[in-house]
Amino acid sequence: MLAYADLIDPTLAEYIRDNATFPNTVVDRIVPQEQESDYKYPNRLLQIRERAPIVTEPFWQFVVEDNFTGDRPQWEDAGVIMTKDITPFLYMKSRFLNAVHSFIACLAVRAGIKYMHEAIGQPEFHLFTRLLMDDIAAATPVPRQMCEQYMPQVLLRLSNEDLPDTTERISSETCRKVGKYIFPILQDAYSRKVSMKRIILPVAAWLLAVREGASESGQPYHANDTQSALTAIQEGAVISGILGLENCEHTKIVDDECYQALRDIQTHGLLATLKNYSEGGLLHETASA
Repeated sequence: MLAYADLIDPTLAEYIRDNATFPNTVVDRIVPQEQESDYKYPNRLLQIRERAPIVTEPFWQFVVEDNFTGDRPQWEDAGVIMTKDITPFLYMKSRFLNAVHSFIACLAVRAGIKYMHEAIGQPEFHLFTRLLMDDIAAATPVPRQMCEQYMPQVLLRLSNEDLPDTTERISSETCRKVGKYIFPILQDAYSRKVSMKRIILPVAAWLLAVREGASESGQPYHANDTQSALTAIQEGAVISGILGLENCEHTKIVDDECYQALRDIQTHGLLATLKNYSEGGLLHETASA
């Protein structure tokens, strides 16, 4: 913003630098891809015909950093969370909603499951996801109480069959999401000595679906990602390779865990591997074990 303002008028840039703030925000609400059934809601609820309805989940959370230079609207009166430190909320949304959403989709496309609620409704998926979130909580630098309050809501939100969301949509651009949401969790898991096994397993499942172009049962799967990433995956790359990371101790451990997860899925199948990874106290293993 300052660079753009400086191109217009250096005095304007100086004024903005000295007098303006740019509060950070978190908007937490799932808006699935448009469905044919969306058009029935307005008529059923309000007896009106709406040509472009936007149907969302019931849950919503708006968080705004309380960093203003003068008076501001009393948004908290409408349920907005105003906070001096927005960092924990950024962690919560990016890790327990965005990352977990991607994790379930990655597993589901390998299993050949079409909708998110169908995936999370399977006992193996539900148990694995609950334990996976425990691992994420152990690796995330926010108060545990915040995690405990937020995690059960995520499972309920993703189980909402009245708001069908396709696993193919959520699994699109997975390479970007691995870099933005998932690898930072792995870095924190490494530094906090939390097991990476469950965190890596969904990525491995997705890599197999991409390489084979199909689910475990043979249903076609066409990944929506950059061609460079897809080519690297076809050539055998795992996490550090598709992200273009330099080799070091923690990237080697991440890749080794990913190779092991790939072998486990190929040897035992996805559901058996999910059961396996949901047992045996993996949470208490260290990243270097």
